[in-house]
Amino acid sequence: MILNIDSSIPTFKRVEFHEGLNVLLSDRQPGATNKQTRNSAGKTSLVEIIHFLLGADCPKGNLFRTDALIEHTFRADFLFGSKVFSVERGGAEPSKIIILNELKDRV
Repeated sequence: MILNIDSSIPTFKRVEFHEGLNVLLSDRQPGATNKQTRNSAGKTSLVEIIHFLLGADCPKGNLFRTDALIEHTFRADFLFGSKVFSVERGGAEPSKIIILNELKDRV
């Protein structure tokens, strides 16, 4: 289970997940048509971050290697059984995925 996703980017809003179904919604703005439901809430970006953290390829030109993101890292905490593991990865060293289990057991 994903517990949370965070970043070293100061403006990044930490995403917390809870047991059960977690839903990310896009609100339709007043006056929008049926096809205009996007509001830049970051739903697709969140999926890309999870994919990146779990080892997706990160070749030159990848989003995480752009000037805006290359010096930043992303991190997620995962619950496996009763153990919490943290995974961290950044665009500056995309071949390095840091996995930590230094967090205490979750009861």
